[in-house]
Amino acid sequence: MKKVLIATSNPGKLRDFAGAARAHGIEIAGIPDFASLPLVVEDGTTFEENARKKAEEYSQSVPGEIVVADDSGLEIDALNGAPGVHSARYAAHEPHLADANTDDELNNARVLRELKDFPSAKRTGRFVCVLCAARDGKTLGTFRGEAEGIILDAPRGTNGFGYDPLFYFPQIAKAFAELSAEEKAKYSHRGAAFRKFLDWMDDRIIEEIDGQILSAVGERWTKVAMVIANVEAMHSDLQLRDDDCEIISRRIEALVHDGRLAARGNIENWRFSEVRLPPSP
Repeated sequence: MKKVLIATSNPGKLRDFAGAARAHGIEIAGIPDFASLPLVVEDGTTFEENARKKAEEYSQSVPGEIVVADDSGLEIDALNGAPGVHSARYAAHEPHLADANTDDELNNARVLRELKDFPSAKRTGRFVCVLCAARDGKTLGTFRGEAEGIILDAPRGTNGFGYDPLFYFPQIAKAFAELSAEEKAKYSHRGAAFRKFLDWMDDRIIEEIDGQILSAVGERWTKVAMVIANVEAMHSDLQLRDDDCEIISRRIEALVHDGRLAARGNIENWRFSEVRLPPSP
């Protein structure tokens, strides 16, 4: 199983990510001893800037591992997009200068005070999340997700964190704090961004499998049994799920279909077919 490390000490985020990753056979874990690492200052003006900065810096503490960091927040139309990138520090007197997050309840209380004179129709907003995946200090990709909703006039639900109790999602008539982990993975901004990341991970795994197959086959005729002999090594290297042979089977068929491999025999019985790379032009 492939492992991805999340740069957070927030158990709510870890639950959200784990719920979405389970179906892709990806294990989610926190960075070891994360609390002891130097705090990354989130001084970017956009969610992407902050996410990239965190992912790149924290990934240097775990060489070779893929690290995902996110920056997310609430944008309220009536407040000209606030709290925005300052969502986690909104209760501070000057959020842009605060060097630590403020309490969720205090942040929610400020939002409610500032919206108290606005009717429901004017309380529209959205959650935004940008994820960044990095390894060894270099960004591999960024992924953005949004969820549109309405800001309630009182908290609802106990399952969420941050502004979840105030964020009403009309599509399923629930506040985010009323959602299960599975529902949140399906509907939330973080879930939307993470699904894009998971699709990207799936593509990376396929590319790695293709590379392993082509490398194992070489440039001369050989038995696919030689590829199978490498399955255990591939399993260890790629940390795939237990259905390796089925995955590799589908990839060999795809490679043959695309002309990147040539085959003799019944491709449905590919384990006993001979394969080769097509001749160079």
